[in-house]
Amino acid sequence: MIFGWRKKETVPIEAAPKWREITLLEVPQAVSDLEQLRSSTLVREVRSTRLRILSEMDRLLGMIRSIDGESMKTEDMDRHLRSIVSRGKKQTVSVIRAEAGRSFVDVSSVEDVRTFVGAVGKSIKKMGDVLGRHTRVVHVFAKKHTNKLKEVLSALDADREDLLRMVREYDIFRDGTASMRSLLDKISESEGAKSEKLEKAEFLRREAVDIGAKISCVDSDISGILQSEEYVAYSKRADELAEMRPEEDRIRREIESQFTRISRPLGKYTYVSSLDREHKNLLDTMTARPADAMRSASKDMMIAVLMAVRRGVISGSVSVKDQMKAVSQIDETVEMLDGFIAKFARYDDRRKSLREEMGRFDTTRLDRLREDIEALRSDQDHCSERAQASESEAGEMTAQRDAMVLELERLLCDVSSVRYHIL
Repeated sequence: MIFGWRKKETVPIEAAPKWREITLLEVPQAVSDLEQLRSSTLVREVRSTRLRILSEMDRLLGMIRSIDGESMKTEDMDRHLRSIVSRGKKQTVSVIRAEAGRSFVDVSSVEDVRTFVGAVGKSIKKMGDVLGRHTRVVHVFAKKHTNKLKEVLSALDADREDLLRMVREYDIFRDGTASMRSLLDKISESEGAKSEKLEKAEFLRREAVDIGAKISCVDSDISGILQSEEYVAYSKRADELAEMRPEEDRIRREIESQFTRISRPLGKYTYVSSLDREHKNLLDTMTARPADAMRSASKDMMIAVLMAVRRGVISGSVSVKDQMKAVSQIDETVEMLDGFIAKFARYDDRRKSLREEMGRFDTTRLDRLREDIEALRSDQDHCSERAQASESEAGEMTAQRDAMVLELERLLCDVSSVRYHIL
């Protein structure tokens, strides 16, 4: 507000927007057309306002000339008031004459609009300020022109506010179009990234198919080997070898069961024996793992150890509950050694024979092929997982793109009287 006046506010009436369908590819041109239309409209409206302002400036100049040429009757005034009135008139005439007579740029572009609005705004403010400072004495030195001065300055101030509004609305419009161009760039980048993701997914799918073909070839090679006479024989011997394992367990249990009967004298003899280290180690093995002793030691050494324990029982150095029973069980164990050793020998000979027959078939190629097919299956799974991940990311990009298109539609509607629907 300057010089005691204020522009009456008006409420714009918005027209209902029209509908228009447009493709995404047409949006950049639509934005450019809107910018061109809004720029030309701004220039046209400002040029019209400029002519009105210049006309009002001319009116001001005419009034200032009249004010400057009129004499003031200050004889009856107080000397101090006379000085204030004289100074007020001089400053008012000087400022308004300078600002109203200023040459303003012609308006033919948006840049000219900004230059003109800035310059004319400063001029109007200066004139309003000078009248505001001397508002108490204007009626003295411009008594006949006071109301007209207020009227013209009020119109100029309204024009200035109108210009500022137009520029402000244009800047808001340009912010909207800048946001739209930014969205268009992001949509383009998103579509490019989505295409890359889909191409990558397609490549990985094809890669998985190619790997599947390799798997089929390797699987065919493996099937050929597994159906060969050599492998059938090898597999049969392997099954026989596996079937022998319970027999070994049975022999072990039989031996351990027999040695459990003499475990007490064997264990006690450990503390009183005078055996050498080799025989002492064998005694420990016969006590803890008698079946292993049948394979690792000779019959004579085992008999020597058992006889030493027998003597310890008889002499009393090895205390047992029933001496006769312990001696009898040791003798029984000595008699069974041949049978135990023979059973293990037959078992080991048969196992050795089976292994030798199995050794005639070279498993190296089969093992390598099995390793290859496992690696190929792992690669195939990895390709499928990566393809699925790429497709999922492409789906997320589609959702993000759709959201950006909706935002683009909203912005288009904000800057235009047309409600766009982007296809």
